[in-house]
Amino acid sequence: MIDTKLDIEVVDLSVQMVETIPINWQGRWMDSGRIDVSLAPEQSYGEIDYSQNRVAVEFNALLTFSELADLLEDMGAPASTYAPINIKVTSTGEVLRDHSLRLQGVGKVEENGILDPPGTNITIRAPSQCRPDDKSASCGDVQALLAGGERVTFNFNPQEKRVDLVLPETLGGGSHELSIAGSYTLARRQRS
Repeated sequence: MIDTKLDIEVVDLSVQMVETIPINWQGRWMDSGRIDVSLAPEQSYGEIDYSQNRVAVEFNALLTFSELADLLEDMGAPASTYAPINIKVTSTGEVLRDHSLRLQGVGKVEENGILDPPGTNITIRAPSQCRPDDKSASCGDVQALLAGGERVTFNFNPQEKRVDLVLPETLGGGSHELSIAGSYTLARRQRS
């Protein structure tokens, strides 16, 4: 019998914001360029409760502005200003019949050199669905794969506006709706 509750970990996170955003750096407006999100060294984990069709995941991630970092470096800004930013996204949602996940949550920015944590707000809206790679697999199939220790990748729909980002006033402020492309991979969490 397959467990109805599975402890999971996020073993891969490869996400890019589809849009760029305007940033005001010391009175000069510039484009953010590419924005990437990847796994941070701290473990990201969660739980799927199949009896309730619920999922909860905490993503420990790094937010990287690689093109903006190059520009700020050329302008002589200290490296701490453009280093990758640690964010923690706490998300909950439902498991749909085809094992798509509808996660939504809030991101908290840790201390960094560019985004003021109290002035930065990140909200993740629930997608219509975030489907597993094997679109022909049933919910039971995906559940069995995860329970058996296999990795399952879930893909974002880059056409959906999923992220609301409010910048601090120090960077020009403003609220931005962003789409995300990419995926995350889940596996059964191994307890020591």
